[in-house]
Amino acid sequence: MSAAQAQRDADALAGETEAVVTSVSTLFEKVLVQAKDVNDLCESMREQASFFARWNRLLADGARKSALRAQTAEQA
Repeated sequence: MSAAQAQRDADALAGETEAVVTSVSTLFEKVLVQAKDVNDLCESMREQASFFARWNRLLADGARKSALRAQTAEQA
């Protein structure tokens, strides 16, 4: 193999390597965007869970007060 052929082969390999690196980099960027979307979705779900937990506490408190009023009315 001549030096010129070896140089061409090395240049071709460098070009292919650069293309692979670019593809992998693009893929990682897409994964990063998806991870951010998942993180945003999880944050939204945490907020909703917090809201429903507060709502359930209010309902339970209301039910306890109603039961107490009913018990008080029965005893009167």
